[in-house]
Amino acid sequence: MKKLMALTLAFMLALSLAACGGSSNTPSSSNTPSGGNSDDTPSTQNTQITPAPTPKPENVTVAESVLFDKEGIKLTIRSLGSDFMGTELKVLVENDGEVPATVQVRDCSVNDYMLSSVLFSSDVAGGKKNNDSITFMSSTLKDNGIETIGTIELSFHVFNSDTWDTIFDTEIITIKTSAAELITPPVIETKQSIFDKDGITISYMGVDDDTLFGTDIKFFIVNNSEKAVTVQTRDESVNGFMISAMMSCDVMPGKMANSSMTFMRSNLEENGIEEIENIEFYFHIFDKNAWDVIVDTDVIELIP
Repeated sequence: MKKLMALTLAFMLALSLAACGGSSNTPSSSNTPSGGNSDDTPSTQNTQITPAPTPKPENVTVAESVLFDKEGIKLTIRSLGSDFMGTELKVLVENDGEVPATVQVRDCSVNDYMLSSVLFSSDVAGGKKNNDSITFMSSTLKDNGIETIGTIELSFHVFNSDTWDTIFDTEIITIKTSAAELITPPVIETKQSIFDKDGITISYMGVDDDTLFGTDIKFFIVNNSEKAVTVQTRDESVNGFMISAMMSCDVMPGKMANSSMTFMRSNLEENGIEEIENIEFYFHIFDKNAWDVIVDTDVIELIP
């Protein structure tokens, strides 16, 4: 029951934060693109590119291996499968220690795309084992254009289930499936480059006004810097009305993310906004680990 509650909360949090949300305009990838402007001034890009097809192996597999064995906690990959929610990486978690432990996933990417909706929270009492699964939701994979999982990168956060005290955090771990060498490198088609500085590029990808919570302003983020970064928005306004939006997206070095700035439907209605004519905001970008501010951009104006 505890695990079910944790997974349910993780799912709802992923939906509500609108963090690193998806845009099916971007194909799957195994490399990181670069390019754009040398400053944060918006500019239109007109290049039209047809992405290459992604292979669809019928039976993608993963080799059984130990991902970590530390302080009495051991996690072993068993196999790759699927269920009604998406693709499952089946694992065995063993706790040879005395305290109950919870193991969760952090900073996960698939084929170099950051994924926010990854379900995994495994509780293991001292001296016990647990067969469990890391679930990559099919909707999230689809939103990022991922048809075949080639490379998974992630870290694990392990803590005392009773006290919530951290036991340890792992470094980023890389897992390659049997399809890892078959994934087509990315060809990115963007609408408008709106920020390019310090190795971080952000492109405007369009508007989706029929989402679960309201209207999504979609962005594609590339982090070619050496730092893990968090991208948020500040001082958002719509049609001249100050309206707070939801966006917080973590992007590891060398990774990409589809993300959205979400305006709640109820907030738009309260301000009498039926159609978005213009949006103003700025990006607040900081070091994910040190919390140091990297840049606060100039105010950006978008006309959908």
